[in-house]
Amino acid sequence: MEQYRRGVFTDTEFRVVRPDGSVRWVRNRAFPITDLNGEVRRIAGLAEDITERKQMEEDLRLANARVELAVRGSNVAIWEIDMPDGVLQNGRGHHLNYWEQLGYDPPQGPVDHATWTALLHPEDLDRVERAIQACLDGETKEYEAEYRVRHRDGSYRWVLSRGIAVRDPAGKPIRLVGGRTRHHRTQTGREGASPGQGGGGRARPTGRIGPRRGDGPESWRHAA
Repeated sequence: MEQYRRGVFTDTEFRVVRPDGSVRWVRNRAFPITDLNGEVRRIAGLAEDITERKQMEEDLRLANARVELAVRGSNVAIWEIDMPDGVLQNGRGHHLNYWEQLGYDPPQGPVDHATWTALLHPEDLDRVERAIQACLDGETKEYEAEYRVRHRDGSYRWVLSRGIAVRDPAGKPIRLVGGRTRHHRTQTGREGASPGQGGGGRARPTGRIGPRRGDGPESWRHAA
């Protein structure tokens, strides 16, 4: 009641038990009505049955949990880069099963461009970024690249990444979404080749995403 005396609007969700024993979710919005002296005289509001919405939210949560479990049990990583201004270097990456494949603990939030690109093999970085940009510029329909990323143990692993750009009504790219799989490449040298040991690699003019680390998982740089 004190919050109403202070003129505070409330918006809460809670469950109620009906006479038949069934449980329903309710959203209750209320606000105080005061007199000319500012004293609260009445409380008005609206109660809405949101049980169906809550059930859909729960169904969606369970569906997402099943997908995440399936992804984590596979050889696939899912990534997404949000780019509100259409600039790749300003984007923030979100990942599922991405860091774990390389032996790292996942970061607790979105990852900036410098963070994920730090894991790319130095010989592959420029080609991969050019492939991504070609996709964002509309020069290619989708992004596809083979490249090396650094595992926590210091070795480099070949991966294959594919993605597509999501654009706003004006055609500006605002998101890049795709997946990455381990790619057991053998034609150019051993998989764990380190910088300077060769291994070439190729990035088709189509793009990719990643993270970065310092001396260990605790050194991951997170976006603000």
